[in-house]
Amino acid sequence: MVRTKIVEILRGFYRNLPTLCKYGSMFVFSYEFLKAAVVLHRRRSMVSGFVATLLIVVGGLGAKAEDAPLPDSPGAVVAMQEASHGSVGVTSADDAKRAEPKGQQTKRIFFVIPNYRTVSVGDKVAPLSAGEKFKIAVKNSFDYSTFVEVGLVAGLSQARDTYPEFHQGGAGYGRRYWHDFTDQTLANVTTIFLLPVITREDTRYYTLGHGTFKHRAAYAVSRLVITQTDSRKTTANISEIVGRGAYAGISTLYYPARYHTFSETAQRWGLALGVDAGWNCVREFWPEIRYKLTGDKD
Repeated sequence: MVRTKIVEILRGFYRNLPTLCKYGSMFVFSYEFLKAAVVLHRRRSMVSGFVATLLIVVGGLGAKAEDAPLPDSPGAVVAMQEASHGSVGVTSADDAKRAEPKGQQTKRIFFVIPNYRTVSVGDKVAPLSAGEKFKIAVKNSFDYSTFVEVGLVAGLSQARDTYPEFHQGGAGYGRRYWHDFTDQTLANVTTIFLLPVITREDTRYYTLGHGTFKHRAAYAVSRLVITQTDSRKTTANISEIVGRGAYAGISTLYYPARYHTFSETAQRWGLALGVDAGWNCVREFWPEIRYKLTGDKD
């Protein structure tokens, strides 16, 4: 009885999470934006001018990209067609099978984290154009959740006094914030847009959705080095490996001089690949996680 109540409470919280996160993130970002803007205004340097411009562009592009529709996944359409053609008088075994999660992805993980580059099990999707790849990179970079994530990362960095050259206080937090935000935007542009357009690769994650846990986890991690071309041929994932490497190399240039080393670049590169491997595993098992939380398989 107690377990059932706990599950109901968690499900209720989960269903209301999008609203809580969206409005909460808007408040947090507004506060941090104003604080960073004051700091940057006082410094009046070339860097601060760049950051101020970047923040203005972020607001405009973020709002525009949020309203622009992405290519819809046909998974929902297929599910509706199957439901409309369902027969009456199915057996309990058929009901149980239908109740299992079918690997259907949502556009957000936990209703917050962008999940635009994941394809549901069995979906037949068209190749992405250069414009669509750019749109996904923009959506990932300027999503409302990104500002909250960057704010948390900057706060943790300040608490640990990472990059002591940035100092503490509001000015130090502002420096860490725009460095972290630029890192994330640069990584998205190189890995999701620039390299995939040049190599004609499809960097979307195609959910496996079957097999043992180890098999699916190994598949998820292997997508770091294996992907598909726009013509659906298997190929080495140059966009991921070279794209993350390019981000790691370029990003050190706007950090203090003592971080312009091969060791620092290698650490950034390895960390980025490790994070992507972890997120691939989350995306692979997200349909089951969502089903356990809400009981919703669609």
